[in-house]
Amino acid sequence: AAAARLRALLLIMLAFLCFACLDTTAKYLGQWLPAMQIVWVRFLTHFILTLVIFRPWRDMALCLPRNKKLQVARACCLVGSTLFNFLAV
Repeated sequence: AAAARLRALLLIMLAFLCFACLDTTAKYLGQWLPAMQIVWVRFLTHFILTLVIFRPWRDMALCLPRNKKLQVARACCLVGSTLFNFLAV
């Protein structure tokens, strides 16, 4: 139980570090690039990492959403919140 709690704390700290690095990078790049371009690169990078890590071609059923409308709405909300966050930073 103690090892699981320690692992959970380390994962939370890693997540906070990733968010801090993302915001710092967006603020730095925002001096020269438009926010939409930074958002595009962020999601392109995540797409490539997802392909490399999860290799969805092994089981394509993992890539098919159950409710496509909700998935599109979720994606639009994520892009919007990221764009507005980068504009604010």
